[in-house]
Amino acid sequence: MSTLAGTSTDAYTPRELFAGDAPVLTNAYTFAAAQTLAINSIVAFNTSGELVEWVPGAADSTATAVGITCEAVDTTSGAAVNPIYEGGYFNTDALNWPDGTTAAQKQAAFVGTAIHHRTLGYSG
Repeated sequence: MSTLAGTSTDAYTPRELFAGDAPVLTNAYTFAAAQTLAINSIVAFNTSGELVEWVPGAADSTATAVGITCEAVDTTSGAAVNPIYEGGYFNTDALNWPDGTTAAQKQAAFVGTAIHHRTLGYSG
């Protein structure tokens, strides 16, 4: 690392998101108002048919993960349409899981969808 005049020259290397060569499927949906989600967050439909953050173990439709955000989502000003990934192979460690999500919940998250996730098998 080098610092010159308060500027860091560290290189930023994001985690590899994709973990396979299957086609990546995307689609756009309406996200419910009053939320902010980071890129690569797990989402589910609420009872109104809008996307919200996935809630593992919930007693309603928010317990069923349906996709991954392609970009950060900010609907603090009202509902908005944003893209999600609906299919492909993803790096489990690059996804933004809700706090407290267990390994078993992660494994079961996308059952019945075209989304598959796994930990990358190499160390860098």
